Amino acid sequence: MNNKSLNNNIFFWKTIWGKFTLLLIGFIVFVLAMDKIIMPVFTRHGDTSQIEDLTDLDTTAVKEKLDEIGLVYVNEDSQYSEIVKSGNVLMQRPLPGAQIKEGRRVYITYSMGKRPLFMPDLTARGFREGQLLIKQLGLNLGEIVYRYSSTIKKGTISSQSVPPADPISPGQYVRLTVSKGASPDKQLVPEIVNRPLKHALKLLEMVGLPVDTIIYIPSSTSIPDIVFEQSLAPGTIVKPGDQIILKVAKNR
Repeated sequence: MNNKSLNNNIFFWKTIWGKFTLLLIGFIVFVLAMDKIIMPVFTRHGDTSQIEDLTDLDTTAVKEKLDEIGLVYVNEDSQYSEIVKSGNVLMQRPLPGAQIKEGRRVYITYSMGKRPLFMPDLTARGFREGQLLIKQLGLNLGEIVYRYSSTIKKGTISSQSVPPADPISPGQYVRLTVSKGASPDKQLVPEIVNRPLKHALKLLEMVGLPVDTIIYIPSSTSIPDIVFEQSLAPGTIVKPGDQIILKVAKNR
């Protein structure tokens, strides 16, 4: 390169356009350096981990797995679940399989277990309706007791063994008392000899006659738990305060 060309180049770089060109080149170099060298150092650009499925893990296991890949654990919420055990992970954000940078947060929703069930108030409902509700709740219908009532319509549930609003569990038994309507003017002592004790007690309850005493008599000829004697004769009018004594066979 001759002196004239060299002088022309020096002159160009001293002009406004030359200085502008130098600034532009410097800016481009700066941007490239920020993008390829400086920013990756501070942001670890491209350094991500795939988050795995944390569902059904407990808190300790979740924290250990997130710590391993440098993620931050956040307890976000709790919800009832019919599937996931109480205290285990129900949902997560981001979802399993997502690529996530180190230091980012992972939001965890835990299971509270199955939603608790509470006993409804069955009183004043018809027996069939109450029976259907018991079945729908996964409960079992236990003993059904029928009693006279001057205030509760016949066929209506007057009481229940599990109080309303009490917590209940699937398979639990519920006994019901059902109204027989108004009591007739006269109740007669039923014939209960030679009947099983359980059946005899129900018959006595239906007429409002309480049992004073049950006497068990050893017998080698009678079937166990069969009534073979009653202190009030069948057909006797039941009066207020009356009680009956039963003699029942048992194995010798």
